[in-house]
Amino acid sequence: MNRCVLITTFNVSAAVVGRGATAPPMGTGAKYTGPGACSSVSCHGSVQPRSQNSILQNEYATWTLLDKHAKANAVLTNDVSKGIGRILGLRPETSAKCLDCHSLSPQSEQQARSFDSHDGISCESCHGPASNWLGPHTTKGWTHSRSIDLGMVDIRDPIKCTEICLSCHLGTASKWVDHEMIAAGHPDLYFELDSFLAAMPKHWKPSAEDPWAEVRFLTAARRYNWRRLFIWASRTFPLRQSIQRSSSG
Repeated sequence: MNRCVLITTFNVSAAVVGRGATAPPMGTGAKYTGPGACSSVSCHGSVQPRSQNSILQNEYATWTLLDKHAKANAVLTNDVSKGIGRILGLRPETSAKCLDCHSLSPQSEQQARSFDSHDGISCESCHGPASNWLGPHTTKGWTHSRSIDLGMVDIRDPIKCTEICLSCHLGTASKWVDHEMIAAGHPDLYFELDSFLAAMPKHWKPSAEDPWAEVRFLTAARRYNWRRLFIWASRTFPLRQSIQRSSSG
């Protein structure tokens, strides 16, 4: 589906908007199982996309081979990350300051035996902990809404989807890329929803029944994206002006 991409990139250096958790909200007793639980050829690990089903079934392969989210944890051990760590006096591969966005890091009691935080930003980072719906959602007649009831995050909801993206790509009150990290060499944060979604390897199918569904989704998500930006700006710019006045006085 063709769509207009709004070229409106903004810079975020110290986001202090809202509160966010390291992991998406959980259903009752739900645990994170890791992406390997989704990798069966008969589930989401097919080598080729399937045309006869409602899903592509090669989502795991797309994530592993093409999606940069899969490498989010691995980059913490490269030379650039090690250099940033030396300046900040921390080890990126073990520091919560880095892992909060470069890895899915639920509490130990929320982790199933198959979970491994080294998998980076994986399926459950966006879709939520899978233990309660992983098995049932493969059964005949199962519906998306029943998975939602068991703890799956409804990322078909543009607000919820955007909130998950922004929790790392913009930041929250509990985690963000601060000035010290940027001064040490961490890339500054640039995020514009339409552009990022256009660049992201697709692992979903557009709705065959509703060809305008994606357009409505992006419109609603874009509005929320900008609303979050305006809230951030209203809190950040007065602080910056206060600092400038103090330094000049």
